[in-house]
Amino acid sequence: MSSHSLHRWKSFWLGLLVLFFLGWAWVRSIHRIDDISYKASTSSRSWGACTGFGAVLLGWSDDPFAPDGLSFSSYRAGPDWVTTWFPEAILLEGGTDESWQNFRIAHWFLILLFLVPWAGFLLWRVRRVKRIAGKMPEPGN
Repeated sequence: MSSHSLHRWKSFWLGLLVLFFLGWAWVRSIHRIDDISYKASTSSRSWGACTGFGAVLLGWSDDPFAPDGLSFSSYRAGPDWVTTWFPEAILLEGGTDESWQNFRIAHWFLILLFLVPWAGFLLWRVRRVKRIAGKMPEPGN
């Protein structure tokens, strides 16, 4: 029966799109560092998000020399920088003097956090459609 086909479901294709994007971001984060930060002109605290070294990093720092406003940067990771495909899943880092704080989550863990519920949803939906299709009378009877 064609109604059971996964390839006909929007939720299947949208999930594949999300997985493709997360995979692309993971590969890119091994080779490049992409950074976005914001600093108000009335503060020395700079807020930012960064992707690199196989993870996404969110955090803040007290940097009096950071440019005011919104800033973007992207640069290639150096050949001598230590990068790994599977860094720690979640890591909370902070400076000893409370001048910075970072929360890092690995791309592989983000993919896993998406993949498990998405696969569970697709499995639930397949079983539900089969159960409903089994209760319907055959056409022509």
